Amino acid sequence: MRADVDGAARIARIAAEFTWTWTKADVPRFAMLADMGFIHDDAIGGVLLRPDLAFDSLCFVSDDARLLDRCGGAGESIVDFEVVVASSASGEDNSPPLPATLHREFSTRLTTELGARSTPVPGERAEADYWRREKVVISLLYRETAVYLEITNPRYQRFNEETARAGGGAPIPPT
Repeated sequence: MRADVDGAARIARIAAEFTWTWTKADVPRFAMLADMGFIHDDAIGGVLLRPDLAFDSLCFVSDDARLLDRCGGAGESIVDFEVVVASSASGEDNSPPLPATLHREFSTRLTTELGARSTPVPGERAEADYWRREKVVISLLYRETAVYLEITNPRYQRFNEETARAGGGAPIPPT
């Protein structure tokens, strides 16, 4: 198993204090503050960053200006940053599940860093913990073989919650 609870807390704190515009200009500014190096950046595949964590990890930056335009975010393009903060040793389909105690460890550490978790709202994922701020939504998404720290544009978050409440199902991935 590979995990970096302190690294996740550091990135979450930086995200909570960051001055978000949700434009492409945020990517290099946030990457510099969070000590993430660029791996890949193109118009089709998006941005892939390498966070400075205790293991070899990745951060995927999703952008979808058309979707954000529909959500009232004219001029915004960044949907979210998704950082792998824990994963099973092999990272393959047959990897052993992460220990159940890891959820509690991450949640406790981020609660210490960010304060109490936000009250659950209809439409959010049950397998995630959320910390909502005016300019950013920070969440920990728990999967059987990985934990993701998601730093999300609040417009996109609200859009997904409203879509789920209206019967649209799972969150809409950015294009």
